[in-house]
Amino acid sequence: MNLSDFNKATPDECTAWLQEQGTYLADRNYQGSKVCLYHIENFYAEVYHRSWDNQVYFVKGFKNQNLLKFY
Repeated sequence: MNLSDFNKATPDECTAWLQEQGTYLADRNYQGSKVCLYHIENFYAEVYHRSWDNQVYFVKGFKNQNLLKFY
């Protein structure tokens, strides 16, 4: 899966792929959510979890390493 395919997939598809292929790197808090950072092949991915029920509501992949400064 490349970055474009990843960003077109559903959050459930992305999280399944991250569990199988991704490497967890870190997490942070963002506006009441927990955001987990992963590395996959040649890009990074963030998974946003709602704080009150820990459900994934948003997933995005990126290559811009400047976005890593938030971790």
